[in-house]
Parts: sequence; structure tokens; C-alpha cells
Amino acid sequence: MPGPVGPWAWAFQTEAYARAVFLGRFSTPESEIEEQVAARMERQQILSRENPPELYVLMDEWVLKRPIGSRKIMYDQLRHLATVARRRRVTVQIVPFDTACTDGLSSSFVIAELEDAPITVSVDSAGEGEVSAERGVVSLILDRYDKLRTEAYRAGESLEMIEEAAELWKPET
Repeated sequence: MPGPVGPWAWAFQTEAYARAVFLGRFSTPESEIEEQVAARMERQQILSRENPPELYVLMDEWVLKRPIGSRKIMYDQLRHLATVARRRRVTVQIVPFDTACTDGLSSSFVIAELEDAPITVSVDSAGEGEVSAERGVVSLILDRYDKLRTEAYRAGESLEMIEEAAELWKPET
């Protein structure tokens, strides 16, 4: 369960943060970085719809501490994350770095529930991604999600943590 670099990263990243993430990946050709950043920013519009999807996100606490880009990029990123976390239909919860539950730490995942469709999961690891509606896979991911959520801070506490972390990254003037 990495930070906002999983399959749902598009919803939470500023342009500068996304660019820094892509620049840090050796597998992303430089010629594609701006295209991928633009696509990620465009997908954020889904949260501005009149009826946006519900989004529940669990993030590892290290996301607040791991330097990506500059202090300004981190400050702006965490302020943006706090803004998105305040949106209606968005719930962000931080999973403590010292949690004993390691089930979700090996990959990031998304659980999609749509009307008139089976529950589908998307699981991303460092090497590959998989989308499945197979009952056993879905059950395993739902179980991991539930276990992680029981370890996570409540949404209000998580928002406070994000805001406090942003202040620690605030660039000196």
C-alpha cells in the first residue's frame, strides 16, 4: 500500500509531484513524462463532477514523510491532499507506519463497485498489474482492505496528520 503512487494516484497528485514521481521512475521514458502527467491531471476532473464517485483511500503514513522532489513540491502536494480529503464523497485514512498488519504493504489495490457489475479489484505491484472479478481474488483483497482499515486512523485524525506534515515541509522564506 504505497502512498499516492498507486492506481488511484491521479486523484491526489499535484502536477509537480506527479512529474517528480515519473522522473524518479527509471522505467518511464522522458519523452512520455509530460504526456502521463497531463493525463493524470485530466483524470482528476472526475472528482469535480456533479455526482462524483465515492473514494475511500488508505495511505501509508510514510507518504507524509518520504521526500519526493523539493520541499515546495512536498508542501504543495500535502496541502492538495488535504484539500481533496475534505471533498464530499472522499475519505482518506492514514495507516500508521508501525502497524503490525502487513497484508496491504506488498502492493497497492483498488476495489471498484459499480451498479450492475460484479465487484472488481485492480492490484498493482512493482512488476505488473492485475484486474479481476474472480470471487477468490476479490475476497482476498476485501479482507486485506478491512484489516488495514481497522489499523488506520479515523478520517479526521488523518486530515490533521496531513496538515501537520505539510507544515513540516513548508519551504523557508
